Amino acid sequence: MAEGVSSANIVGYVTYTTQADKMDIYGAPFVNVGGEDINIQSVQLGAGADASGKDVIMFFDPNTQAYTIYYWMTATYSADYQTVYGPGWADAGWVRQDTTINPGQGFWLQTKSAVAVTVPGQVLAGNQNTTTTVGGKMDIYTGIYPVAMNIQDCKITSGADATGKDVIMMFDPATMAYSIYYWMGTTYSADYVTTYGAGWADAGWVRQDVALNVGQGFWLQTVGDCEIEFTAPQGL
Repeated sequence: MAEGVSSANIVGYVTYTTQADKMDIYGAPFVNVGGEDINIQSVQLGAGADASGKDVIMFFDPNTQAYTIYYWMTATYSADYQTVYGPGWADAGWVRQDTTINPGQGFWLQTKSAVAVTVPGQVLAGNQNTTTTVGGKMDIYTGIYPVAMNIQDCKITSGADATGKDVIMMFDPATMAYSIYYWMGTTYSADYVTTYGAGWADAGWVRQDVALNVGQGFWLQTVGDCEIEFTAPQGL
């Protein structure tokens, strides 16, 4: 998938590779073919998966501020254990789960070994490029298109505080640390000669152009309820 796509019905997949035993934030930039939301079973682990429950996916609930954890199993079962499915995500009792992943929703993923993760689906239309935040609640998001982006492509279009109280946090699995950026009504070049419009900046109001890779997730917290818009790839 690349820039230049021209139809909401284009289907494809993204693949990213986890780092062994390193937790990181990912996301699924697709909906199912036909437009329905995908679920966690669309997040498929490839060669190297542990398959005994040691590879985990974690979803954060901003309302409860708690996680729900699912486990990758070689075999999963229906709730009554009468039906056996193939490999997939299950609860601790090996019961297969079909938790919905909304466009723009992120999640944590940790695997014991380096594993290729594939997510198939349909590209969103260019007019479906928004999501919303709940004021005062931190949550995990991801870009909603299968192309590399910049954090400046994640715009707060309504409800923004614009004084640095709305924040985006990018996680680095290598250092296990976060880089924090602030939404400012006005941002500046590093030498403060050039003035830009609203965007993400460091604590000194200097505009930052941080890469947002395909499928990469991040934390976002806004003071009020806000609308978030992702810049649509050219052609959508």
